[in-house]
Amino acid sequence: MRRQDREISDLHEIREILRRSELCFLGLCNGGDPYIVPMNFGFTEEKGQIYFYLHSAKCGKKLDLICCNPNVCIAFGTMLSFVDGQKGCEATAEYESVICFGTAEILTDPAECKKGLSCLLSHYQSKADHDFSALLEKTAVIRITAHTITGKTNRKEAL
Repeated sequence: MRRQDREISDLHEIREILRRSELCFLGLCNGGDPYIVPMNFGFTEEKGQIYFYLHSAKCGKKLDLICCNPNVCIAFGTMLSFVDGQKGCEATAEYESVICFGTAEILTDPAECKKGLSCLLSHYQSKADHDFSALLEKTAVIRITAHTITGKTNRKEAL
């Protein structure tokens, strides 16, 4: 990272940024072209390993690309404020972001799929008791195992 003064390496702080994030942007390999799509997500940490859960229709471009190449990048970010200046070069933004590189897999075990959907809904504070049985027939659940994860911020004060 070029701006090491903005780097976040503390995993606790990275998890807090993820908790505040509302969307992720999933980057996939489409041959020689990138393919990026905004998605809802949930995440969990088990024995020091971070996993992200996403959902999708049972068929489509995302799933096709994951089957061809499971290497992915996920980006998360929040703009905290915009700070205007007298000149364009004086303007800045206070932000926080996380970038993760990992491997995606399309889950097939119904119990794992339910776990992933529960994780996703809990990220958005859903309190309902969900029965995913009918949903699993038409919904794919994607689990991404994080290999590297880094954060960056330009916030002036701690949140």
